[in-house]
Amino acid sequence: RVLRSINCLIHFYKRLDDKMPLKRKLKALKGKIAEDEMKNQKEVATLNIIIEENEKLHQTQIESLKAQHEKKLEALKSNVNDVTGKLKHVFAQLSETLECPVCMEIPRGGPVYACPNGHLVCKNCKSGSCPTCRVCMGNGKSLLAVTVIENIEHRCKFVDCEELFAVDKLDEHERGCK
Repeated sequence: RVLRSINCLIHFYKRLDDKMPLKRKLKALKGKIAEDEMKNQKEVATLNIIIEENEKLHQTQIESLKAQHEKKLEALKSNVNDVTGKLKHVFAQLSETLECPVCMEIPRGGPVYACPNGHLVCKNCKSGSCPTCRVCMGNGKSLLAVTVIENIEHRCKFVDCEELFAVDKLDEHERGCK
């Protein structure tokens, strides 16, 4: 019996001894894995810092580009406003010059008669003498006035309507306007 117990103990220690190198290897591998995890966590943290710095840099660049874009946009808006103001002024001057002094309307088509002094009168209001300077009208016509009339926008003839249209679209609008 004792012999048998001793044999069992010897066998047990042999098996334990055989398993020891595996335990050491396992422990070494676990240590290596823990070490690699630490390295990976440090690399992830470093990469996260780099990403945050790049995001901040990109955000700064985006804001700078937005500011530049807004300045350019404001300059363009200012230029558009200047040009629009000039065009409105020119349109007002053309309208004033083209307006018939008798019926006080801008003709919508030609011929537009002109006296020898250059005053304009629409075809419906032409008489023997110029209504502005009283000289004999004659049969002089202004081709320039007709060209301008064909290329400016005209107001709808209805008082309540303030819309402007090109000559070719004006009749269509007025048929539907009340």
